[in-house]
Amino acid sequence: MKINFDHFEDYTDYIKDNHVEICTAIFRSIERAIKENEDEALLFEIFFGGQDFVYEVTIDRPDWIGSLDRCIDLFTQHNQADLAIDAHQLKTLVEELLELS
Repeated sequence: MKINFDHFEDYTDYIKDNHVEICTAIFRSIERAIKENEDEALLFEIFFGGQDFVYEVTIDRPDWIGSLDRCIDLFTQHNQADLAIDAHQLKTLVEELLELS
């Protein structure tokens, strides 16, 4: 997910106010990383206005289960049952993959 912000404060406001959207991005990024057999999931590419570089936010494979656990809880709290179920199924797949490695 590519995100553009004018100021760092805009980024912090986004993080505080968009929990479901962020967890959805985490879920989709981990799902993509599994399909592409990656060791880390690229969540965001963050651009700040007027700068020539990008900040990449990633999650390493050993941290995927904990991230998915937090997303499952958040999806449940926000009545996003379908996403919670999908995230739980993905977590089960990640657990199996980690056992095999």
